[in-house]
Amino acid sequence: MSDAHKTTGGYPLPDGTPMGDWAEMEVSDRYDGCPVLFLAEGTDGRCYLAVFSGYADGTEYWWYAPLSQEGESALRKGDIDMYNAMARPDGGLLFLVLISEHETVGFYPVPSLMANTDSFPAKGCKLLREEKGCKNG
Repeated sequence: MSDAHKTTGGYPLPDGTPMGDWAEMEVSDRYDGCPVLFLAEGTDGRCYLAVFSGYADGTEYWWYAPLSQEGESALRKGDIDMYNAMARPDGGLLFLVLISEHETVGFYPVPSLMANTDSFPAKGCKLLREEKGCKNG
């Protein structure tokens, strides 16, 4: 995790990408005070599961998985685990986002079948949070 995120508490929401602007974020897991797993909602109502993938040479790597309304509901109820939400994103594409110094420096749509799943949450790990949700259309 970058020092910038440790000291400022900044959030890794990409800007200037086809995912649009962000309306809301719900942090589900933190490491050393920094988010490493969260749900984010775009201003268009689309929901994404975001997972920290790694850090190298001053750059953070994040996977963003788009969720359908049904997928988000199933994730929150524990009907599907976080691994499967990442491995089977709505539309079949994940987004690999690179962030450095609070700026998006890379944005790569990746077919889910080609993604390196080593940084996904472990199989069987569930979110189980029903109280809040993205609008999702």
